[in-house]
Amino acid sequence: MGTLSIPGLRSEYIRLDANWGELTTRGVVVLLAAHLVGTYAAGARPPCRLGLRDLRRVDDFIGANLSERIGIENLAAAVPVSPFHFARTFRATTGMTPLEYLTARRIETAVALLRRPGGTVLEVAAAVGYTNVGHFRRLLVRHTGATAAQLRTG
Repeated sequence: MGTLSIPGLRSEYIRLDANWGELTTRGVVVLLAAHLVGTYAAGARPPCRLGLRDLRRVDDFIGANLSERIGIENLAAAVPVSPFHFARTFRATTGMTPLEYLTARRIETAVALLRRPGGTVLEVAAAVGYTNVGHFRRLLVRHTGATAAQLRTG
């Protein structure tokens, strides 16, 4: 049996289902890795984590409200737990803060919208919850390494 690694598991998931987005694949791999470490590490007591059903609720809430202002209180209410507990367990489960995850989801959706014909950058920014187009453009470049124009043509 070969050595298991998160990149190797991710590659396997991508190979099995090319329709999964990077975040979904990463989330599944992180959950699997967390389970393996928590279950088999000697003397390890895993921190509190969100279950797959709770993560799905949060992800569904984000997807349904992507163009709206979403705060930690909104995400915690989807589970429902306190905002502090949610932030701590979300990070322990995914390896990302809720804001990092929300931003990544918004950018992932924006890239898909930019690759479709029609729609301005302003419309795409608004569709994923950004009212400041300059901020949206900076985040887009920071997360993808490409401008909106490059994503449209690429």
